Amino acid sequence: MTAEPPDRRAPESGDVVDPNESGSREGQGDLVAYRESFEWSYILPPPGVLGGYNDVLDNGAERLFEWAKSETEHRRGLETRMTDSEISLAGRGQIIAALMVGIALVGGIALVWAEKSVPLGTALIVGALAALAAAFLRRRR
Repeated sequence: MTAEPPDRRAPESGDVVDPNESGSREGQGDLVAYRESFEWSYILPPPGVLGGYNDVLDNGAERLFEWAKSETEHRRGLETRMTDSEISLAGRGQIIAALMVGIALVGGIALVWAEKSVPLGTALIVGALAALAAAFLRRRR
């Protein structure tokens, strides 16, 4: 076991190592890089980190809170508009589907009534009723 020279010590967590540093490193592996990172899942950092914003900016933490508040309001507004748009689109789709089924039913009944094309009229009626049944059965799941 080799001892380190008294003026040298092994790098510790948080140390910055200069790759151009002269000196013998025999017996030691080369330290290429060290990175320490923190993550949080909320828009605001934890209280310990948040306090550092006041050191960098006047009322830095307060500014960050205001930004987070406006960002949250913006995101909620977007989600509300998106939900309203999806509801409107679904409503239009139901109206269009109801019109198509209605036209198919009326057309099928007219064809059968006039005895022009009984098989085609029957197929239109059965197809329209099948589409209605499928829509209601799919909705219940």
